[in-house]
Amino acid sequence: MTEKLLTKLNGIAFSRRDFARKLGFTGAGLAGVAVLGGLATRKAFADDGDNDADDKPAATDIDILNFALNLEYLEAEFYTIATFGTTIEGAGLIPASAVSGPTLGPAHTVPNFASSDIAYLASALRDDEQEHVLFLRKALGDAAVPKPTIDLTPLANALANDEGFIVAAAELESVGASAYAGAAPMIQSKDVLDAAARIALTEAQHTGAMWTEVVRRGFAVPAVDQKLTSPGPTNPFFVDKSGLTIPRTVQEVLAIVKPLFPNGLNGNIK
Repeated sequence: MTEKLLTKLNGIAFSRRDFARKLGFTGAGLAGVAVLGGLATRKAFADDGDNDADDKPAATDIDILNFALNLEYLEAEFYTIATFGTTIEGAGLIPASAVSGPTLGPAHTVPNFASSDIAYLASALRDDEQEHVLFLRKALGDAAVPKPTIDLTPLANALANDEGFIVAAAELESVGASAYAGAAPMIQSKDVLDAAARIALTEAQHTGAMWTEVVRRGFAVPAVDQKLTSPGPTNPFFVDKSGLTIPRTVQEVLAIVKPLFPNGLNGNIK
């Protein structure tokens, strides 16, 4: 790893060693990060409610970004297959060295999707989620986890027709937005928080767009947990009574996405 290799967060370029220093880490590379003091550490950002949080290992900003990267791999993979009929590796987005497991399940586009009236939304979702993967991988550098094994079999109906795609996208995007909302208070670096917030806002825009399609077409969204209520004319957005996006803890997110990761997520949060 060279000092001239640059990472950009918040529109400011700095070396990866500077990035590591900002997060409180030093060493030959981010892959072997070591905790310095208590600045960049805290107890795992999602307590499972068993009252033994003090016994849990600390989660770092690197851990949180890698947890987010796993979710971005999932979203990018789903949308790339739905629109291109190939994986993000097959599309050349990431090299084989960045893949630790295959993608299982259906690998075809949504039938007649090119002529669909939501094709432009599907393409935008794909492009944004692919960019999120590239952005996080660049920010993490050598610490970026590879794409884990992903099983899209539970999303087979999502690739069957427009309705299946819209409903699945509405679910995926709301889970993504809530995951960032849950993690944000635990992020220590302002640069990382800025980057996460901007990704979260994009996920929120995606959620609003897909939920609007759900309401407009009269579709029902199956509840993935007790926090998700199918959108309708009286509740078109994924917000609480104060108009705030509803956060999810890491355990709540994992409970939803784990069936799609048969071998678990890569990284320290799994």
